[in-house]
Amino acid sequence: MPLSSADVAHLLRRVGFAGTDAEIAHFAGRDVSEVVDEILALDPTPPARPTFARDRSVWPGIEEFRVWWVQRMVDASWVDRNAATPSPLVEKLTLFWHSHFATGVSKVEDLRVTYDQHHLLRTGCLSPFGDLLTAVCTNGAILAFLDNHLNTTWSPQENFARELMELYTIGPDEFTERDVVEMTRAWTGHGTIGWVDGSGWNQTYEYHPDDHDDGQKTLFGQQAEWNGPETLALFVSGVRQAACARHLATKFWRFFIDDTPTSAGIADLTAALGSTLDIAAMMRTILLHDAFWASSTRHALVRSPLEFAVDALRRTGVAAKDSGIVWQMEEMGHALLSPPSVAGWGVNGYWMNTKTMWSKARFVDQLRWNEDYHSHFEDILEEPSAAAATDRILGYFGIGDASDETREAVATYWRIHGRRDQWAAKHNAVVIATLTPEFQVA
Repeated sequence: MPLSSADVAHLLRRVGFAGTDAEIAHFAGRDVSEVVDEILALDPTPPARPTFARDRSVWPGIEEFRVWWVQRMVDASWVDRNAATPSPLVEKLTLFWHSHFATGVSKVEDLRVTYDQHHLLRTGCLSPFGDLLTAVCTNGAILAFLDNHLNTTWSPQENFARELMELYTIGPDEFTERDVVEMTRAWTGHGTIGWVDGSGWNQTYEYHPDDHDDGQKTLFGQQAEWNGPETLALFVSGVRQAACARHLATKFWRFFIDDTPTSAGIADLTAALGSTLDIAAMMRTILLHDAFWASSTRHALVRSPLEFAVDALRRTGVAAKDSGIVWQMEEMGHALLSPPSVAGWGVNGYWMNTKTMWSKARFVDQLRWNEDYHSHFEDILEEPSAAAATDRILGYFGIGDASDETREAVATYWRIHGRRDQWAAKHNAVVIATLTPEFQVA
């Protein structure tokens, strides 16, 4: 199937943060399978560890960390990409996995291991799930966040064991309280280095065998002297693999297609995952699935505040460090490294509330006065008519299929305020365009 420009725009909204004109032109007219292969072939090109992450102290570096990651999203490009440029799909998947394996740096209190966890998510975002799961569960960030560094044979702590099953692998209806007890026993002793006098918290993963319960445990009918990471095989290749595949397939469907997965669709994705829970193979199936391209699922996903903000920054040319992004994302409820709960953030309808919309408006209200944006949009007042100005405004922000209602609302504003003496009109264009219904969805 050759892709039209509208098809490519839809694809790039889902696998990245929308496409520029050059990116859309790069893919338009080509067969969908060829385009999908090119997108999936992009190497994560892991970045060097930023200097702020060398410091174990949380607070001096957390703002820099957030700005750094947002700028990576802004800089992500499909065209003329070099080794220092991130892939939009990699950044989008890192955002997905950050919510799936949610940890908050204020509880972890070690920025280095938090960065290391996100490095694992970025480099392993398309790996077989078992590889990523093992890497994340033996990184100190998640163990500290879920209190497993306190889990000993004398004082069991169930948080990590419960969330391992409920959130990360099989879902809330696929295990019993007895499974939680036994899984907790299996993960006793798997903690972190802990407090180091003179240098604070060191949450690097460390196994403490003296704290481990080495007795027999029964997990999902399988009896053994289960020890921590060994249990992950139950979900990846053992008796609970089918449930794990369904759980992953459902989350990916809701993130990339729409909020109402069908049983047939989930069956397609679980089949693609196969015996190795191959995330790349499932991702390819998603991007070639009829449901992904159906008219009913286009614009069916509500953009998260980060997706909204990154696209706005890319189109206005404003750098993340100059945008007030850190405190604005706090306002929008989508602050990186600070999930609202162990379950991370929701999707789609989760973001449809007045607080989020008002916060988005405040964010773009700040952008409109930035000099970088002015230089890109300086000559809009030269447009000869409200219709021409409307085309220019909507096109500049990638809104190629605006409704008649949206077009008329923009044109009406311009007829009233767009005269040459209305100097603020060009500044307000960013607010008008980004707050249209079409810019809120992907």
